[in-house]
Amino acid sequence: MNLSSLVANYIPVDTIKENRRILFNTLLLLLKQDTGLPKDPIVDQLFSFISNQEHLQLALGWMNDSEIKLDGVSLFKLNKTHRYTILSKLF
Repeated sequence: MNLSSLVANYIPVDTIKENRRILFNTLLLLLKQDTGLPKDPIVDQLFSFISNQEHLQLALGWMNDSEIKLDGVSLFKLNKTHRYTILSKLF
């Protein structure tokens, strides 16, 4: 079961939107940390938690650059599947 399903099934309905925002920000913080572990699983979950206009604008910028950048630092190179996921969130 993925993280998005856990949130949808086990978090009270009235708090889902706020928790999705918090998880998006938490996953971004994890992505910024240089742990030496693969970042692919974090990025794969990240786009599931786009929950507001700010997150969507941020993700669209990443899609255009083909990489996740924060504060001018490149954190992850996006592949075609990641970019399509961002587009699906837009629509």
